[in-house]
Parts: sequence; C-alpha cells; structure tokens
Amino acid sequence: MPITNSYAYVPPSVIIDAPQDLTGVTTYVEPSTVAIVARVDSYPTRTMSRVLGNGATAVISAPNVIMESIKLKDYSGKDLKKDTDYTQTQDEEAQTFSIKVINPEIKTQSILISYEYLPDDFFEPLKFFTINSVAEYYGAAYNDDYTINSPITAAARFVFANGGVSVCVVPVYDKEEDDSENPKQTIEQALDKLRLHQDIAILVPVAFTSEELMDAREHIIWCCGHQLERRGIFALDGTTTTYTIDDLCAVAGSMDSEQIMFIPNNIASIYVSETRRSQNLPGWLYAAAAAGVAIAAPYYRSLTRLTLSGFYGVQAFLYEEKNRLATAGCSVIEMQNGVIRFRHSVVTRQSMMLDWSYAGIYNYICGALRTLLDVYIGQPSSDTLLTEIYGTVNLFLTQQVESGGIYAFDSLEVSRRANNPEVIDVSFRVAFLRPALWIVVTFDVDLTY
Repeated sequence: MPITNSYAYVPPSVIIDAPQDLTGVTTYVEPSTVAIVARVDSYPTRTMSRVLGNGATAVISAPNVIMESIKLKDYSGKDLKKDTDYTQTQDEEAQTFSIKVINPEIKTQSILISYEYLPDDFFEPLKFFTINSVAEYYGAAYNDDYTINSPITAAARFVFANGGVSVCVVPVYDKEEDDSENPKQTIEQALDKLRLHQDIAILVPVAFTSEELMDAREHIIWCCGHQLERRGIFALDGTTTTYTIDDLCAVAGSMDSEQIMFIPNNIASIYVSETRRSQNLPGWLYAAAAAGVAIAAPYYRSLTRLTLSGFYGVQAFLYEEKNRLATAGCSVIEMQNGVIRFRHSVVTRQSMMLDWSYAGIYNYICGALRTLLDVYIGQPSSDTLLTEIYGTVNLFLTQQVESGGIYAFDSLEVSRRANNPEVIDVSFRVAFLRPALWIVVTFDVDLTY
C-alpha cells in the first residue's frame, strides 16, 4: 500500500537551532469517482401547484426558466391549453413568470404548473455523493410506468447500489429538433470538461450509439497519455436498437483498449413490485452497476464472478455466443443459480485477452510512483538522491507484493544520465498475478463394486 509518514505538525516559521525532521512522503490518493456522461432530452423540471380559477393570476419565481416548456394541468390531470385556458408572461428582470387563467369554465381548483429551467452550472461537471442529491437536481429515475425519466439518476442509482461512493455528472443536450437558442452541449464538449478532473477513475457513457462511444474511447486514450489514469465501462441500449452478435463483436473490436470494458448485454431487466412484473430497460445500466462494483473492489481484483445487484434478470446468450463474445473482448453478464454476475471480466484489447485487473494494477503503479517520486523533484541530483529514490521505489514495490497487487519484481535500477544529470532513470520489472480462470478436475469411475 502507499507509504504514509506520520509526524507532528510544524507550522510555517523560522526555526533557529532547533533540529526538526520536516521531510515526508506524499500519499497517493487512488481516484474513486465514477463519471457519468449522459444524453438528456430536457432540462431540469420543477412542478408546483397553485389554487387558481378564472381571472386569477399566479406569479412564479423561476430564474432561467424555459418559457416554451411551461405546462399546466387541472386537478383531474387534463392538460390546459395556452392562450385558450391561460396566458403566460415573463419578467426577465425580476426572474419571474405569471400565469393567468382566462377560461370561464375553469372553476377555482388546484392547478399543477411544471416548467424546465437551466441552472447556471447545468453543463458543468458536478459531483454528488448520494442518490438523493442526484435525483433532486436531475429528477426522478423513473416515470410512473417505470420507463426511464432521468438517464443520469437511473445510472447513478446503480452506481451507488453496487458500491460506488461518488459520481461526477456531465449532461449532453444536442437535440437536432430543438432549433431554439437554448444552450446545448455535445459529447465532445462534455468529455473535454472532464480532462481537468483528476479524481475520476471510471467513465460510463449513458444513452449513446456505438458510433458515439468512439468519442468516449478517444477520451480514455487521451487521458492515459496525459497522466490521467482512467478506464471506461461501455454498454448500449437494446430497447431502441437491435444488436446481433456480429454487431456486438464489432463494437468491442473498435474499442481495442486494455482500459475499456464493453458489456454486450444491452437489455437490463428490473422488477417492479407495484405491477409484479419485470421491466426491460437500457443495457447501459449494467455498465453503471459494473462501475460501482469496480470502484468497491481493490484495484488488483478481477471482476470475474463478482455479482451485480438491482436487476431482476439478464439478457441471455447461448453458451457458444458467450464464448464468442468473450473472445472478441466483451465482458458478458450472466445469471447462474439466481445470481447475476460477471462471467469473465475481459477488456477490449484485441491483440491478447486481458482481464480488467491488468489496467487497474498498471494504472495504480503509474499514479502512485508519480506521486511518491514527485517530492524528489527540485532536489540536488546527487548520489544520495539516487539512494533515496531507490529505497522509496523498492519499499513501494515490496508493499505491493505483500498486499497482493503484484506477484514479484526485479531488476530495479536507479541511475543518473551522464550527459544530462537533471534526468534520473528508474527501471524495473514486475510480474502480475493473473486471475485463475479454469479448474480442471479429473477422476476415474470404478464400476467393479
């Protein structure tokens, strides 16, 4: 595990003739946030009731209201018509809008008023630590019929339910049919904003096509090349598009990265207690749940055979289809003995079959060593410094062996370049513990008794 030095705090001051050990090793904080980049088809909505009748007016305080989104319903649930049943006006300076009932047939009653509004930070990455705070901002996860109301809240619910501790949300709003001047944001713009956040461990794209997932892939590749160790878990929506086994294998092949897991199951089933039946929902909910499981597990742990909660059933594949999908780099979710689990947590790297844990260990070593060795930057490039760096790296790798992160290491060398003493080279080899995948049992049957 990372090294932590404990020492008494000494405030910044001038110290004369009072020896103090002010050295310390920076502790590496492993990223633990799941980023949800989701396409939404509306802005946040508010609903309230006002007692109104013919000729009555209600003034609503609503900063950044989207005027064309205002809707009214009477007590029976009937939609009221603008300019027939009521009129609406806006006072931009006071940040209010007014509703006046103009239909004489509307008696005094409770009128439901709903509208969309655009918070100033709506398109910015926002971090949440509870599902209630997500739902309060982006709306309830489901409609009354248990179809998806807010993709963001639905995905976040499965992240938290499966072990996630925090989510960072960035919405994408790019409706082609919306020709208004209301602000929009593309998936490229949303992903670019995540480049400034170092605490993100896993990216989950929500409600995108297979072609759009390539933008998320490029984001992952960029992050790994710019000291932002970040992985992705992707899945598709099979409730709106039908995907064949060939289609799913092709998507996994296009991802081709040890940092990306692709889940081929594209229809997720939940149980609705009110109706006592199952409801089919988009497969990206599996990706959200998988991200929660991955965050809760140690970085060196394979997800193979770990379970996912919150689902009633799973989209089934034939045994041969599961094998083909895994060979193509798909991480199949299956149900065995009533338990929904990872069949094999492979990633999409095409040149060889790798487990999810490979990139976890690799990323951890990169991030931890970068942090541990940063304290030596700026110090005199002396032999003493080389010895200190050697000791720090040796201790770190030894602790990784003891904790089970790696199996062994050797060939550790620390040297200063003769032609450029400002550069210190550190090199070593590590052996990873690959997860056990097969247990072969052989026995004979004696029929002579």
